[in-house]
Amino acid sequence: MRSLVPGDVLAQVAELLGDAATSDSADAAVGVRLTEDGVELHLRTAPHGLHVAELLVGFDAPAEWDAIGVIAHGRAFPVASGRAAAQPVTVVHLQARSGAACSRYGPPGGAPQVDTFAEGRVAELCRRCVGLPNPPPLVSPLHWWAVAWLDELAATPAVELFRRERELVELFPGGEPFGAERTLSALEEHGRLLEHSCPWPCLRAAVAAGTIEMPGVAPDEAAWLDDGLFSRFAMGGLAHPAALFEELRERLQPELHGALGALLRRWRVLEGCEGCGACG
Repeated sequence: MRSLVPGDVLAQVAELLGDAATSDSADAAVGVRLTEDGVELHLRTAPHGLHVAELLVGFDAPAEWDAIGVIAHGRAFPVASGRAAAQPVTVVHLQARSGAACSRYGPPGGAPQVDTFAEGRVAELCRRCVGLPNPPPLVSPLHWWAVAWLDELAATPAVELFRRERELVELFPGGEPFGAERTLSALEEHGRLLEHSCPWPCLRAAVAAGTIEMPGVAPDEAAWLDDGLFSRFAMGGLAHPAALFEELRERLQPELHGALGALLRRWRVLEGCEGCGACG
């Protein structure tokens, strides 16, 4: 069994990595192995134009690695200092199998100015790489179906103006309601059934099997992601629902637009969507 890495040791490694980075260094994923002689590092640099997080997707860290993380470069605006120009910074985030994690950033090649912990996609990917759990989904999968539907409606070029509920219902990507009724009321119930019959694990399995296509998430990626991270990948690939709903205002009769909004509110798509991943 691998020894547990305490937080102070992880912080020391992060500081060493930050000190060694320069403004010309490439972003990289880093594996950390503690040995009797010190620290063994494994680096994989990100090609130009590729976000370093992409190096982590689908990667299972070797069992002998004690931690995994990233070294990345960017620019930060120092609000407190009053300076007008953003300053270059180096960011280091490390996640240990023990559960300890740390994030540090500061000037390239200099001592870190901030010692903190940053949540987000990189942190979640690092946890997944070492087999640690991520927070569960923050919204229902019905939220994804609904926003994918709005996106489909907004992108449909064949119809200049939707006039009937049936025209909207027929474009719902999660299938149509059972029976002959093709109304938004029938679709509401259909969506509720879909929500309970195909929760996030089921939807992830369907994308992994290739039976459902999800923009931005390949089948092999879906198979590797956990349910919480998968849900945030799914929502992150879609536009904000409120923006799509507003875009549809010019393409729907006013009464139809109002009825659509009422349905989306009952599905809790237009309200309570903070943190779903669709807002960037």
